[in-house]
Amino acid sequence: MLTKRFAKVYVEITNVCNLNCSFCKGTDRKKEFMSVSDFEMYAKKLVPYTDYLYLHVLGEPLLHPNLREILAVCKDLGFKAVITTNGTLLSKTKDILLDCGCLYKITVSVHSKAANCDGVFPDNYLGVCSDFCKMASENGTVSVLRLWNLEKGKAKDAQSEKLNLDAESYLRKKYKNGEWKNTPKGIKIDGLFYLEYGEKFSWREPCENDKVRCMGMRDQIGVLVDGTVIPCCIDCDGVLALGNLGTDSVEDIINSEKAKKLRDGFLNGYAEFKYCRKCGFARAKL
Repeated sequence: MLTKRFAKVYVEITNVCNLNCSFCKGTDRKKEFMSVSDFEMYAKKLVPYTDYLYLHVLGEPLLHPNLREILAVCKDLGFKAVITTNGTLLSKTKDILLDCGCLYKITVSVHSKAANCDGVFPDNYLGVCSDFCKMASENGTVSVLRLWNLEKGKAKDAQSEKLNLDAESYLRKKYKNGEWKNTPKGIKIDGLFYLEYGEKFSWREPCENDKVRCMGMRDQIGVLVDGTVIPCCIDCDGVLALGNLGTDSVEDIINSEKAKKLRDGFLNGYAEFKYCRKCGFARAKL
């Protein structure tokens, strides 16, 4: 079976969000939703290059007014869709998500809502999110509840530690008959249903001597809501824009001189561009 060039491609179907999280970079770009016709055009160009479309860079994908149609395009073209959401709209969109037939994985960043509610989970929020994840997992979708509040593998402060403990305690009581097996990223609750913890992103002062390791241009690229192609999901402002899927072919974009410099540099543990030398994720992977 032929292996496609990229393990995943991020497609930002919207950069609009209904929350304001401290751990999110945010953007000053124009707020907009990708049209279904543009999404279909971009997706068709990406068919030879990946099997997995991650429907986000920034923004809350479940806000998209044409989410059903976006997922239908994914299904028609044979893509496996992956969604990261803050979970606040799961009640409104659960039927669309459960019935689409192409949702490979959904990650609910439950820390997002807590970060907007003085560091605590609002009433019934975890219940709604966990209920959906359990249903989705039984429907064949990998379903993850994730907290983004680790630093160097540990909760970054007492509030974060309490949040983690509260989430696990609640879920252990609710799913007491689950598997509850430790995994490298957290806990397998049951079947395809997981609780995971993630490192909080950080920008650092760039250093010319810093080595980096990044999978940008190697196993992933991204497409912003206006069609701009970026080397990875962190470049949410298109600082390292490589082209635009509205006018350029994928082949021309990934074989451009700039793309080659990025890819060759990462293969040798070096960031060709200052922007990448600031990235906490790239430097933490060494």
